[in-house]
Amino acid sequence: MGLNCEHACPPDRFGKNCVHECSCASSSSLGCHSLNGTCQCKPGFTGPRCTVPCPSGSWGVNCSQSCSCVNGSCHPVFGNCTCDRGWQGLLCDQACPSCGTPCPVCYHGNGSCDQASGKCVCSPGYQGSSCVESCKAGYYGEKCQRKCDCVDGTLCHHVTGQCLCKPGRTGTRCDKGIDCCCGYVFPLHITKFILNHN
Repeated sequence: MGLNCEHACPPDRFGKNCVHECSCASSSSLGCHSLNGTCQCKPGFTGPRCTVPCPSGSWGVNCSQSCSCVNGSCHPVFGNCTCDRGWQGLLCDQACPSCGTPCPVCYHGNGSCDQASGKCVCSPGYQGSSCVESCKAGYYGEKCQRKCDCVDGTLCHHVTGQCLCKPGRTGTRCDKGIDCCCGYVFPLHITKFILNHN
């Protein structure tokens, strides 16, 4: 580019007078070759457009480095190891007695097992060593730590926290009464007044 071709094309252009646009993935490439448009991939990626992560067992520029992890997998860019369960060390070549703790069964799909600790990690709304128990009455959500926000001790759903209104009540907090005769909805204090004066 330039009168004497003294300037290279911008990273996203190539060819004579830089008229062609590169087809490389912008997030995983360094641009393309200024003459022929060949994509120059960032470390950890390969393929004609640099969209393919390095296959298992390789890493680095053009995925040319071999993974040396014995019992694990390599990071596609840096090559550092992520060890399989029960293994530790830079190359995942050392047995880890405390890492291999077998997991209990985490019931009903409500939880998953933390491989390092061997304990169930319960989904919101469940608790206990095997995630069998729902939250105790009046609580819901993550680790059963959120308190229900319903009036007059009305219970809520253990996962969502939605108030479970008693018959004759409605509203987000079950704070409205329903006139059973005609279907009208009144605020709770008016409903109580009506009931007390009939």
